Amino acid sequence: MGDKYKLKKFLITFFISCFTLILFSSSSVAQIVVPNYFQIFKNTDKPIRNMVVKNHGKAPLIVNTQVNESVINDDGTESLVVSKGLIVAPKNFSLGAGEQKNIRIFVRKSKENMERFFKITFYPKPLTSENDFQQYGDDEKSIGIRIVTGMIASVYVEPNEREIDIKVKRTEAGVEFKNDGNYHTRIFDMNICDNDILDTKCKKLDDFITLRPKQKRVIALKKKQRLFYKEKQVVKGTVYEKSI
Repeated sequence: MGDKYKLKKFLITFFISCFTLILFSSSSVAQIVVPNYFQIFKNTDKPIRNMVVKNHGKAPLIVNTQVNESVINDDGTESLVVSKGLIVAPKNFSLGAGEQKNIRIFVRKSKENMERFFKITFYPKPLTSENDFQQYGDDEKSIGIRIVTGMIASVYVEPNEREIDIKVKRTEAGVEFKNDGNYHTRIFDMNICDNDILDTKCKKLDDFITLRPKQKRVIALKKKQRLFYKEKQVVKGTVYEKSI
């Protein structure tokens, strides 16, 4: 009885796997690409600029956008909220196979002298109705099932005046970094060493830290260990080599 059950289960799993393989082998993969996905608006820049969006797939798409603003809570955690501080136009648009379009992003000024950070999410979806396909040919209409991949673009808006104030201290847990300024800072190329010498025996950490204003992070460290790291206060700014 047990062998028959196992055989039946195997056959069901096998046929499902074959169906899935056939299903996806006939599909067309569509990918949204935003070449300049990382944008910084300086306080002297105009509040409006173009952003290119490309469809690298073989199927036409409808692209929906959503803008979220990153808000740092009092406890240092991040929340993403729907925001009108940055406007995308058009908000929804179509992209043919291999087509690219310019959209506009517009930043609304804020009275608060604090960096702002927005995420623009591009949600592509396959065309489903005859109305969707009106501007496309028969070859594109014949494409059935599609796999679509979206993308997120990041937009930083600088404060009017930068105030860089990074606090670093030893704690029982390790090294605490805290951003008391109004602009993001990146901590990277971190190495944990058992002595005061940075050499090949040190343990290199793969990740990096981006500290938004009011955020803090702790790197676990033993009392006798030392942390070597680099600090960069702006995207193209000066790199400082430090240790604690």
